Amino acid sequence: MIAINRFDADTDAEVALLKEQAARLGCEAVESTHFRDGGAGAEALAARVQRLADSGRSQFRTLYDDEMPLWTRCAAWRAPSTGGEGGSRPEGAGQVPPVRRDRRQLPVCIAKTQYSFSTDPGLIGAPTDHTVSVRDVVLATAPSSRWCSAATS
Repeated sequence: MIAINRFDADTDAEVALLKEQAARLGCEAVESTHFRDGGAGAEALAARVQRLADSGRSQFRTLYDDEMPLWTRCAAWRAPSTGGEGGSRPEGAGQVPPVRRDRRQLPVCIAKTQYSFSTDPGLIGAPTDHTVSVRDVVLATAPSSRWCSAATS
C-alpha cells in the first residue's frame, strides 16, 4: 500500500499518475489529506490499512527485535529506511535515561525533516552516504513509544 500525502498544490493529473504507477507495481495507492484536514483526512487511509492488516496478506515486520537496546534500534532504522550509514548520538547520550521495565519494549518513532530521508533539510529527496544524527530521546506515554528526534548532520 502506498499513501499519497495530498497537498493543495498537487494536481489531479499528478495523483492519477502516482496511482497508475502504484497499480503497475501491484500496489493500492490511497490519498490522504491529513496535513490539511487533520485526522479526518487520514480516515480512508486508516480504513484501508486496517483492512490490509486484517486480511492476512500483510507481510509487516519490524526492523528490529523488541529486545534490542534503543541505539541499536535507531541504527536498524537508518540504513534500510534512509540510505544513511553509521549515525551519531548526541554528546553525553551514551546512556538512555532509565525506563521502567514495562516500557523498555516500546516501539521507536523517528521524527526528522519531511523533505528528505536524511536528517539534513538541505539534502532533498533520497540521498545516500549521509549520517543520521539523533538529537534527543523522549518517552511518550500516549501513544506508547519512544521518540528519537533526528538532527541536522
